[in-house]
Amino acid sequence: MSKTIYKYPIEVVDEQDIKIPQGAMFLSIQEQDDKIVLYYVVDPDEKETDSHHIVIVGTGHPMDNVGKGIFLGTVKMAGGKLMWHVFIRVPQIISAN
Repeated sequence: MSKTIYKYPIEVVDEQDIKIPQGAMFLSIQEQDDKIVLYYVVDPDEKETDSHHIVIVGTGHPMDNVGKGIFLGTVKMAGGKLMWHVFIRVPQIISAN
């Protein structure tokens, strides 16, 4: 099974859902052409997708909406005037007990 690096452009909004192929391994989050781009490794033949909830928090802003998020990285934009910290929110598992 072959692997390929893909990118997914992320909107600069507080929260959003993205769909990418199942089994993706996240590599990094970067600025490219004034956009935030998520890079990941995936099997290019994978047809099924997973939904991921992305949360972006600016420096100095409350991060209550992150929950149990996994930090992907910090993106510097506008010559360093804007710093965005990007997380993937992990769903909470509710116990049946």
